[in-house]
Amino acid sequence: MKSTNSVLVALTLFICTASSIAAEPTSTGVEAIVDQATADYQKGNFASAEQKFLEAKAIFEANKNNTRLATTLNDLALVYESQNKDKEAEALFKQSLQMKRAAEPQDLATINSTLNNLAVLYRKQKRFNETIELYKEALANTEKATTPDSKAVAAALNNLALMYNLVNKFSDSEPLLKRVVTLVEKNYGPDDVSLAVAMNNLAVSLRGQEKWTDAQPLYERALAIRLKALGPDHPELAVAYTNLGRLYRELGQFEDAEPVLEKALQVTEKSAKGDDPNVAIALSNLAMCQREEGKFADAEKSYKRCLEIRTKLFGAESSEVAKTINSLAALQTDQGKYEEAEPLINQAIAMAEKKGGDQLDLATYLNNLEELKRVQGQYPQAEELLKRVLDIKTKSLGEGHPEVSLTLNDMGLLYKEGGKSAEAEKCFRQALDLRKRSPISTDDEIATSIQNLAKLLREEKKYTEAEPLYKEAIALKEKLYGSEDARVDASLRGYATLLRDMKRNKEAEEVETRAEAIEEKLAP
Repeated sequence: MKSTNSVLVALTLFICTASSIAAEPTSTGVEAIVDQATADYQKGNFASAEQKFLEAKAIFEANKNNTRLATTLNDLALVYESQNKDKEAEALFKQSLQMKRAAEPQDLATINSTLNNLAVLYRKQKRFNETIELYKEALANTEKATTPDSKAVAAALNNLALMYNLVNKFSDSEPLLKRVVTLVEKNYGPDDVSLAVAMNNLAVSLRGQEKWTDAQPLYERALAIRLKALGPDHPELAVAYTNLGRLYRELGQFEDAEPVLEKALQVTEKSAKGDDPNVAIALSNLAMCQREEGKFADAEKSYKRCLEIRTKLFGAESSEVAKTINSLAALQTDQGKYEEAEPLINQAIAMAEKKGGDQLDLATYLNNLEELKRVQGQYPQAEELLKRVLDIKTKSLGEGHPEVSLTLNDMGLLYKEGGKSAEAEKCFRQALDLRKRSPISTDDEIATSIQNLAKLLREEKKYTEAEPLYKEAIALKEKLYGSEDARVDASLRGYATLLRDMKRNKEAEEVETRAEAIEEKLAP
């Protein structure tokens, strides 16, 4: 049976080759059983494959053939996983690993096949820290077993790096993905599509760190490689155009973003057959750009076409339709059309409540209604909505999830705006504590929490508590973005204001001089 060692669906570069059971030309006895089990597995006949692998397992155990037994345990585990028998699969993967590690001499390739299979299982179960540890071991084994510039090393680096991307540890993924890009270009050449994928993965890491200008040339070159290799109308081009267009949008370069996202829509429409969910996604991306650009009429047209397609495809009560209605509501809110926005948001909320199941979409719609109430000064209603959002996220994601800390931060801002400083401080402190303890919170999120708390404490005249927080925020932002970034400048300005409040004017002038130097360098 061919072992599956990596499931990296969204931004995959390549899948490592895992060990497989090779059928002998004339199989007899236990080999014939294994061959039939393999064939059954490949056909999806999992019950039959399970029975035959169990027979082979018993024979290898009786013969004390630990090498074949370890492989059979790995393959039987894959059969169990295919039947969603994850507990049984995990136990067998671990047993197989134990036997392979104990073998003399060790076969690192076969160890890696089981490491990767177990990593896939853990990833499916969202046991991300354990997944990362397995990929680290697989990478170390690969580097021992082969040359440092091999394709296998690139694949192992990629597996680990994409897990770091998944849990928002972008500063950890960046150096690994830079190595991947170098190795892929060396092994596959400068015009291979694999290099475009590797560059895309690195760009995702850079975007996650808000290093947009560093990500831009990677997306642009990835698009150029795909255009040359695949032609202008290949469906993969739609993804490349979308990535680049969204980056331009994040940079505020709307005059570049909109035509690129229109191109993504055109390519998607060419490959689509009738109404297609990918066309709806492309329309939604374009509408978001048009909305942020202030082209509200164009955005509404795009959203309504998206809504029409999703209604035909998924039904009027579907979650996809509810999401599009919510986007239309947000568009009305942006224009100050609160009376038009509120019934749309309430419609999305009612649809999500009726559907049940995953409540995170409901939390999003409630959050948007809260923003609508807040901008209208309806703080008590906004507060109740945010409390409900917090309850849903805590129950669905766990107390330590970044989304929970984000909502606590939003509650702090709401309380601050509504004049409830004590409640705001409590929420900001909770958000900061959760972000510091969470393994998937980003340093940027932590810096934001520190900054919010520092500013509130300064306004409450709690100067001695605020000062170390300003210093921590500045140091963290300098580490993340460099010493000449606008976000560092903002923190310096806040700290200077604190120093003046504390009558430490000379120190304030020194900090202001630093801020002015940054502003001069950033000036067009």
